[in-house]
Formats: sequence, C-alpha cells, structure tokens
Amino acid sequence: MVGKMAATSSPKEPSADDNTLTLDYWAERWESGSSGWHEADGCQLLWKHFKQLFKDNFPTKSAEDIRVFVPLCGKAKDMYMFYKLGFTVVGIEYAAQPIREFFEENGISVTEKKADSPFTTSQDGRLILGQGDLFNFLPNSGNAYELPFPCYDIVWDRGSFEAINDELRQKYADHMWKILAKDFLYIIQACFYDRREYKGPPLSASQSDLENYFGKDVCVSEIDETDMMVGSREEFWKGQGLTKLFAKLYVMKRH
Repeated sequence: MVGKMAATSSPKEPSADDNTLTLDYWAERWESGSSGWHEADGCQLLWKHFKQLFKDNFPTKSAEDIRVFVPLCGKAKDMYMFYKLGFTVVGIEYAAQPIREFFEENGISVTEKKADSPFTTSQDGRLILGQGDLFNFLPNSGNAYELPFPCYDIVWDRGSFEAINDELRQKYADHMWKILAKDFLYIIQACFYDRREYKGPPLSASQSDLENYFGKDVCVSEIDETDMMVGSREEFWKGQGLTKLFAKLYVMKRH
C-alpha cells in the first residue's frame, strides 16, 4: 500500500511487474468495496497462538504495559480485540474510509480531531489510528505525523509486508526497525506460494525473505500455516495459476 499513482475511476487489476501495488490502488479497493482480504472476525491464526506468545515473551508484563503497532491496518478487527484485552493500539492506514468504519462498526467513541492531525483517537486514548503514508509516521519526528509513542513492543503485520512492492520491501523493513522496542515481538501473517506461478498481489513472503530484509539481528520462526487452496476461494486461486497457497504465521524477535 505504498507508493504513488494518479487516481483512476476504478482500480486497475495489479501485478507486481507493473508496480501498481500503490497507495491509491488500495484506497480505491476500499472505496469500491473490493476489500476481500479483510477478516471481519479477526485473524484465526493470530488468536490461536497469541496468548502463549504473549506469556512467553512478556512473562512479567500485563496488557496495560504493552503498546501494539499495526501497519497498513485497514479496519482490522484484531485491533479491537487487542484494545478490549487492555493493550494500547496504534494503527496506520492510508485510506480514510476503513478508519472511519473501524470506529463506527466497533462503537468506539473518539475525541475531537484537530484539523491538521492525521490521528483519530479513542476517548480513553488507548486506540489511535493515523491516516497517511506509513513512511511518514515516525517517533520523535517533530511534525504532524509523529507517532504517539517512542517505540512499540508488539507489531501485528497481517497483509502489510505482503502488500509491499519488492523494490520497497527493504525500505519498509528499515522503517519498522525505527519503531521497535528493544525487546519486541513482531508477528506477521503472510502468504507463501511459488512466484513462478503467480506474481501477486498479495506478494509471497518466505522465512528467508524476512531474514534477508530485516537482517541478521532478528530471529525468524514459522509457527503455523493454513492451506488457502480450500473452500470458497480455491477456484479463484487456481484461476490465477496457483497450485499451492499458504497463509504462514511467522514470529520475529531480536537475537
């Protein structure tokens, strides 16, 4: 969801080859109701493992001590679920529509928004969504896009890394390093397939991809997967030329 292009009347069907995985493309998908990646009930793989991951990585802390960052967040139900558990949540999304819908659909009251601020904040200050290009948002930047906190303990990256063009993936990884706490837990769900069969989107992300882009200071583990070539979407993906497609759940931590 990163990059620039002129807005068109309807979203062009993208491919990773022609560089159309851009900010405006994804915004148009939201506006046209073509947001098939959105999981209305949250991410099953995440919540299957999250309780144990949290216990193992933050044994002396409670939810109230932890800040969660969600890049390219859309209106992910997972943010609401983190929030209800007591976490402080910050999400960033380029499109205005899913941010507005997130607060409306989850019945969360917000504070009055300053005209020049990209942030919409819940009344209790524990859930904050910023609208704009992810790369503009940094801690301690001194401008309107300054993130509310200097660092984040948990990152939930569902569909974010896999939406980034190959040529921007290193920039994305470098950017994420700038917001991570010393002892972070980075949880990522991404699709995995043979890129000789399909160019994307979403773009395949392997364990070695994450190791290459995020560098030698991280330890990457694959902890679960779901076969995506079953059920109602099987024929669609076969039509794209895929013979195998998995949703992989990875965990990254500092070495």
